[in-house]
Amino acid sequence: MLRRRGSDEVEAGSSVGGDPSEDSVEPMVASGRDGQLANSAREDQILTELVRLGDLFESRLVYDETREQHFNRVYSELDAYKRDESVERMLGLARGLILILDKVRDQELPTEFVRGMIEEALAHEGIVPIAELDSRPGAEEVVGFLEATAESDRLVVGEGFALGERVVRPRRLLVRKAGE
Repeated sequence: MLRRRGSDEVEAGSSVGGDPSEDSVEPMVASGRDGQLANSAREDQILTELVRLGDLFESRLVYDETREQHFNRVYSELDAYKRDESVERMLGLARGLILILDKVRDQELPTEFVRGMIEEALAHEGIVPIAELDSRPGAEEVVGFLEATAESDRLVVGEGFALGERVVRPRRLLVRKAGE
């Protein structure tokens, strides 16, 4: 038998990993006092290595758990930042629209003037009209059909808006049916 620190014992020839063909411990060969000292030194060497590997494994587990906790904290802080940024952007737009409402309420203003103020408030927040030839997915929405006698194949009935690459509202179109 091999001795291990503490009261646990490991049988000679048993495997550390469970498979006797791998990493097996050589049986003790007793050939007098020198053989016992050699076997004892070998046992100490094996036990020291097992303890070292156990400590390494445990420290790796602790490191992985700590790293995961840090990643989770960073991701939650990033999510909170994104939410705060979205709220601030919406508050800025809301303030701009409230100022426009105040001006409209105080006096009668031409429609084009009010439209320009609203477009300015939207542009200040990065929300701009979608260009006529914008080919990004979702930039246009068909909301109805034109009469066969219409002069063009399509008619814009509602302006579309985008925030960067994201479509806020697609441009609304009436189109002529195919074959007419």
